[in-house]
Amino acid sequence: MLIAEDGKLVVKSHFNQIRSDAAWKKEINASGLAWSFYDTSGERFNSHSETITFMISSLVAEGLAISAEMEHVIALKLRIVVFKSDSMLLVSAIVDDSSFSEIHGIFSDLIFAIYLYLLSLCPFGLVSENTLC
Repeated sequence: MLIAEDGKLVVKSHFNQIRSDAAWKKEINASGLAWSFYDTSGERFNSHSETITFMISSLVAEGLAISAEMEHVIALKLRIVVFKSDSMLLVSAIVDDSSFSEIHGIFSDLIFAIYLYLLSLCPFGLVSENTLC
């Protein structure tokens, strides 16, 4: 949606956004994960961070951040969200359906969680491409 602000047209989203980031420190095999939720006006309304030990790579850390975000989406019962990540490797793996063995289990769990969440939103009927529950 385009809205005029200060004489300029600005694109506004109708969806909540979730932005995530992860940092990995190879020397100590640990990572920090963080994600924030933004409403349709761009205001942050929730955020979370955590530290995880025994982390094997930055890609796994980014994958776990997306997985934790999805759990948070389910807990908050958000219906329509846009996930954003600064990890090109992770986004490419998701979009291209690449098979990285180190994150295969994470993505399998994530897809299963999304499937269960969609079923919980629409428990009594099929969701067609052009309808919302």
